[in-house]
Amino acid sequence: MAGLRALLRPLNRQLRQHVEEVTLPRLDHLSGQIEDVRTATLEVRRFVTDDLDASNEASALLGRALAGLTDAVAELRGEVAGLSSEVAQLRARLVAGEPGGEAGAPGH
Repeated sequence: MAGLRALLRPLNRQLRQHVEEVTLPRLDHLSGQIEDVRTATLEVRRFVTDDLDASNEASALLGRALAGLTDAVAELRGEVAGLSSEVAQLRARLVAGEPGGEAGAPGH
């Protein structure tokens, strides 16, 4: 058995050297590609995070604007209801012939 090992030892060295010569450059190349992919992944993650932050901010601003518009519409509805009531009272006075029913009457 020792004789076989001694016979195969030079072949084993050559095989080991060949494997190293072939695989090390490929591993170096793959390591570079892996680093490129990692860098690109981090950049994509940053872009996605920035985009989500911008979307959240835009949604918050839109929500505030819609809340302001809702409040303004509610206020306008109240004013329109008040004006409608005044117009109805003025019409009723005009129809009844009551004084103060003319346009421009004091207090109205």
